[in-house]
Amino acid sequence: MSNLNTILNKLGKIEKIHETNLGKHEVELGIIQDDLKKIISAQKDFENAFLVISAARQKAIPIMKNSITTAEKFLVQVENAKKIAKELGVNLPKDYLDLNQKAGVLVGEAQDIIDWLNKY
Repeated sequence: MSNLNTILNKLGKIEKIHETNLGKHEVELGIIQDDLKKIISAQKDFENAFLVISAARQKAIPIMKNSITTAEKFLVQVENAKKIAKELGVNLPKDYLDLNQKAGVLVGEAQDIIDWLNKY
């Protein structure tokens, strides 16, 4: 009978060890599931940010192209005004010529931005 009690006691201890190990595994699984939820949430945030950026890019490119067109038309007008002023023997106002330079810079910078946006 004492052998039977010894065996039962040992089986009880083994069962408690297995229950403890099972509890540890459940806790570890819970942690993994929480971490998985976090990474899925981070991935969704990333995808949403990418969609926002993509939509903004799609809106920005036509606006930049329009600014280039407007500035280029102005540059043509300035060149025509320079020719007429030369024929008349007058000088164009410095502010007007400064705008010409700024329009040229705007065309270059806007095109650089469009090129950069088109890379991505």
